[in-house]
Amino acid sequence: MEVGACIKGFRSSMLLVIVVDATHLKSKYKGVMFVANAFDDNRNIYPLAFGIRDLETDASWHWFFTKLPEAIGECPNLVIISDRNVSIENVWNKVFPTTQHGICFYHMKGNMKRTCKLKKHDQILMHFEQAMKSYSIPKFDCHFRKIKRKEHVAQYLEHAGLHKWSRAHMDGRRYNVMTTNIAESINSVLGFARMLPVVHLIGEIINLLVKWFIERRQLAMNCTTTLCPNLGEKLRNRLEDATRMNVVKINDVQFNALDGDMDGLVDLTNNSCSCRKF
Repeated sequence: MEVGACIKGFRSSMLLVIVVDATHLKSKYKGVMFVANAFDDNRNIYPLAFGIRDLETDASWHWFFTKLPEAIGECPNLVIISDRNVSIENVWNKVFPTTQHGICFYHMKGNMKRTCKLKKHDQILMHFEQAMKSYSIPKFDCHFRKIKRKEHVAQYLEHAGLHKWSRAHMDGRRYNVMTTNIAESINSVLGFARMLPVVHLIGEIINLLVKWFIERRQLAMNCTTTLCPNLGEKLRNRLEDATRMNVVKINDVQFNALDGDMDGLVDLTNNSCSCRKF
């Protein structure tokens, strides 16, 4: 089930990062519900598609991923975030050959703790989080050198693919979408509805989305600023830091921003900076 208005909005203005997940239904006939979500410009959950199958298998994920591009159309630079599900790994690149695939930080961290037998407060976990969040390769390397003190942990992370969990190594833009939390939040909100028969479950999903979008439409109509309220507040908070930067104009669309010991080449044509930070 695709959500028409959501699809149009996603193609026109959303960050092209989709979070996918699956959760078990609890009704008499069981089954699995697949979900695809994004963030809107105000950091709200933005549902794109739902699917229901009997089991979470390679075939089921292939079916869902096949239906997803039919819903959202061609989206260059698309990034998909998921847990480290084997079926997703087996089929996603067959349907989205040019799409980047990232792994949820929390799932990666949990798998690493279990596989490498790490204690809850092991310092390696802190270095992993800092390495994962680093925007630049030099900063990543600084933290990863500390991880290499435990060779088996470093080997595990390298085997998983640095580009899967490290923001600095991913070719695509995952921005700060580092987890599958938004998909799991949808699953949680629909906790009661997942105990209902499928027809009633779909009805509850529709009612939930109608409620959300009515509320958001009302907030948008009451908004007197150009920027989304939350985004405007974040930009105001960063203004003080920005005023300390020296900016050198290179041409009409490119600028070099000097921030301490780090330079960033800003390109207004594609809304990017060489520091990779949004």
